[in-house]
Amino acid sequence: MKNRIIIIIAAMFFSFGLYAQNGEEEMTKKERRQAKKEQRQQEYAAKQAKALKMLQDKDIVLEANLLLGQKGETVQASPNINFIAISGEDIHMQLGSANGIGWNGVGGVTFDGKMSVYEIYENEKSGVVGVRIRYTNLLSRDVITIDLSINGDRASARVNTAGRILTMQGNYMTAAESTVFKADNIRNY
Repeated sequence: MKNRIIIIIAAMFFSFGLYAQNGEEEMTKKERRQAKKEQRQQEYAAKQAKALKMLQDKDIVLEANLLLGQKGETVQASPNINFIAISGEDIHMQLGSANGIGWNGVGGVTFDGKMSVYEIYENEKSGVVGVRIRYTNLLSRDVITIDLSINGDRASARVNTAGRILTMQGNYMTAAESTVFKADNIRNY
């Protein structure tokens, strides 16, 4: 009989303790959600500030893992051979495929040039930072226009060459952090 009374009393204390914890947990869930939201906003702002600094220093590489054509075609790409690299006044854009041999030896083409226009912009409403670039290249008489925008961890570049549009999406980093393989065009020799 004593054991039953002790078990009933212990069960009552245990259930009251659970009820009290549930009431407190809901309040902390809201606080946790708010704290997580604030932390994400701070991380996003820090990433955008870092990206803006890279753009101002003209030291940034977009390693593209996704290529999109102007008619909606989507292709998974190898980021170490599909990239846009900005280094000082020089710009390098390379497209390649691991399956073939192209003008540059990695299944594609490399466009090197000097930038004639380099305009950094910042969208206050969305927080997106980016740069508009124009340059010419030995392989193309056309002016190549690139609109590189950065949103958090991801970057997107819209490349326009004489009305032909290609979008490259991927991660961005400084040249020192990048692992890209820059090939030279055979035609340049």
